[in-house]
Amino acid sequence: MSGTDQHLTVWSPAPSSPSEEELRILSSWTQESGIAENATARRS
Repeated sequence: MSGTDQHLTVWSPAPSSPSEEELRILSSWTQESGIAENATARRS
C-alpha cells in the first residue's frame, strides 16, 4: 500500500507546481514552431 501511496504522491500535482509557467513555455514554444513551419511552407 505504501508503494501505491508514493506513486499517487508523485503523480498528484503539488500546490506549488509551476503548471502555469510550464503551460506558458509550452504555448510559446508551440507558437514559435508553428510560425517557423508556416514561414518554411511559404518559402517552399
